[in-house]
Amino acid sequence: GSWRVPTYEDAITPAELDFRCSKCSAKLDRHKPGEWVAELPSKSDDCHGYHISKLFASQISLLELWRNYKNLQNEAEFWNSDLGLPYSGAAEKINIENLDKARGRLEPYRMSSGSTEPATMGVDVGKLLHFVIGRRRMDGVNQIIRFGAVATWPEIFALFPIFNLKMCVIDGLPPQPQLQEILKDKKLRYRTKLGFFGESKDYTKQNPKVDLNLSLNRTLFCDTLIQDYYNNRVALPIDAHLVYDGEFYKHLMAIQRIHEIDKKTGDTKVTHVNPFPGRQDHWFFASGYQKIASEMIAIQAKQLMQSLI
Repeated sequence: GSWRVPTYEDAITPAELDFRCSKCSAKLDRHKPGEWVAELPSKSDDCHGYHISKLFASQISLLELWRNYKNLQNEAEFWNSDLGLPYSGAAEKINIENLDKARGRLEPYRMSSGSTEPATMGVDVGKLLHFVIGRRRMDGVNQIIRFGAVATWPEIFALFPIFNLKMCVIDGLPPQPQLQEILKDKKLRYRTKLGFFGESKDYTKQNPKVDLNLSLNRTLFCDTLIQDYYNNRVALPIDAHLVYDGEFYKHLMAIQRIHEIDKKTGDTKVTHVNPFPGRQDHWFFASGYQKIASEMIAIQAKQLMQSLI
């Protein structure tokens, strides 16, 4: 046998309301003494984390949980409050079907080593600098031509001439002193923006010539990227699922849209989280920044046309 965290898949057999292992069908006693087992042993010396749901509560019967599930109008409440899990319904995250469909959106092409056509880039900041490069086609499809990860800012800016980058949006946090030094170059500064999540401003109304910092609504940022994949508005290289050991796919599928309910008001709030311990999501956010960069190019062009009228 092995230790098992009680899950909803184990709990409910509608005919019997039994608590059984979903792997071997053996009956489980959810009230027996358990043992804490590290899900990420490499982190267990630093801290312990615990995920407790109502499946552990001896006062809560499986019948009561089943009734909550069947009678609740808002299914998100059951998953959030009873099971302590994020609720993910249809179109709440990018899935593998969306990504495979994006690889077949255009005639098959592989990751590019450069571009003569204008392109844009998004960069997410972590231990490495994850980047995504793409170009907006005339038919509206955002064609991703390159993604990767480098260690230094000079490596990022070396991509500008290679891929004919006209705009780059970079994760604004944490602050990067070396980046600020590089952006003293006016030519680079004009083609580079720093993205900050907030609610106060609409970046589409900002002036790309003047504003270095862009205020981005995080919910819209994530939602629109997810919707682009659902609506088949993104094209990926045919080998996108193979390079970097498939990590690009994992990053894109890491972010989920969940519904949190305010227990005082009953209002539902939408947010986006990464519920997978240890899984990175840098290429998801780099993809979103690249999408913003392509929109900034369109804003610049519109402002230029208006100035000529």
